[in-house]
Amino acid sequence: MQKTTFLLLLFVPFLALGQITNGTIHIKTKDKLQKLQLFNTIGRKVFETTNLTNNQVNFSHVNAGAYILRLIDWNNNTKTQKLIIN
Repeated sequence: MQKTTFLLLLFVPFLALGQITNGTIHIKTKDKLQKLQLFNTIGRKVFETTNLTNNQVNFSHVNAGAYILRLIDWNNNTKTQKLIIN
């Protein structure tokens, strides 16, 4: 059975809800996102996308571990959040 973890990021103007078991993260925002970046704990960028169809991103290709998630909208508002992928 696959374990499912829900992520809730509380900040303005983004709200992210996701299944983070090497699955998909769903991001709710009032402004369209420009970019999503994922960094490992030593600061190396391991993933970046500008293809945010329906504000969803699939992390099935990312190894389990702790990461830093950065969301950037078209107004250059940025939110950085710790992310655990099981």
